Amino acid sequence: MTLQRRVYHATERSVIRNIAMPHSLPFIFAGLRIALARALVGVIIAEMDVSLKGLGGLITNFGDSFETASLMAAIITSSMVGVIGTMFLEILRRRLTPWAARPTALFEA
Repeated sequence: MTLQRRVYHATERSVIRNIAMPHSLPFIFAGLRIALARALVGVIIAEMDVSLKGLGGLITNFGDSFETASLMAAIITSSMVGVIGTMFLEILRRRLTPWAARPTALFEA
């Protein structure tokens, strides 16, 4: 790439902006999708262990008191947070990387 850069008289900044960043964006979004799922699980588990507030605390309290309907509502709410976050990342990825292949057919329209 260094020889090509010299031939086209490209600066380091233009190589990063026009070649390196567009090439790396699909991989960055793949990492963000994985990080979103792990962060959501981590937050809920931490809330279950430490707090009485938040979705994790609600899941623990409702489970301890056998309030099944409320427990399922909290679980579905936490699932929806993950789904909405993933959909947001997918929409953002499609707008920023229209040339990249779609990783899944999860959001086919």
